[in-house]
Amino acid sequence: MQAARAAGDRALAAGLGRLRRPTVSAWVLNLLVRDQPEVGEQLVELGAELRRAQAQLSGEALRELAAQRQRLVAALVRSARKLAAEAGHPVSAATAFELEQTLHAALADPDVAAEVGSGRLVKPASRTGFEAEAPPKPAPLAPVRRLRAVRDGERVKDPAAVRERRRRELERERLQAELAAARQARTEQDEALAEAEQALVEAERRRVAAEQTAEGLRARLAEAEDAERDALRNEREAQRTRDGTARRRDAAARKATDLAARLADLER
Repeated sequence: MQAARAAGDRALAAGLGRLRRPTVSAWVLNLLVRDQPEVGEQLVELGAELRRAQAQLSGEALRELAAQRQRLVAALVRSARKLAAEAGHPVSAATAFELEQTLHAALADPDVAAEVGSGRLVKPASRTGFEAEAPPKPAPLAPVRRLRAVRDGERVKDPAAVRERRRRELERERLQAELAAARQARTEQDEALAEAEQALVEAERRRVAAEQTAEGLRARLAEAEDAERDALRNEREAQRTRDGTARRRDAAARKATDLAARLADLER
């Protein structure tokens, strides 16, 4: 928008100004799609297979596809978090949850999948459809018995059936709570994994920098050692030259002294 204003295109700037700014999670998904354009197609294809399996009540197929869905969503969330971290915007746990929910929504709704695949997502989508991971294998139904006794004109349900229904309700509530806790734990571990991957990238960067510094220091040390050897050799040569010159000077001095003495004897 600022570039359009700087270029004097007011109409374009106004149009850009009317566009909604995407949320953080939408921006991260757009970043993922730009990096991996095939994401939208993957979501559409797997979502269609899930809907076909659900419509046909294909328990085994649906269970396998549901597991595949979980793997795909987890992998895409990890990739998106890594891209965001590399772009300088680490993803929080809340944003990671929105990423996960939007991807699940895209698998359930082809329109959402198309919107995600367009790379122009504005806001996250809520998860709809495929609430159950897979239909349980059918179990033989126990005969329902009712007491024939009449109390105040109403039939009394079999206490065993009531207890069984209540047990199932409690079991369902327990499993739902455990599922929510497991998903939360998975989100936290995804975040921890992203942080660990980022730490690994930073550690590798520091290692490469240290290796380059050490290589430079080793090169400088080698140069210094060569210079030291050259200086020592020059020092030894200079020492030999000085010693030779001193010997020649002493010889000349002795000769001059001797000649001066001889000359003094002749003059007496």
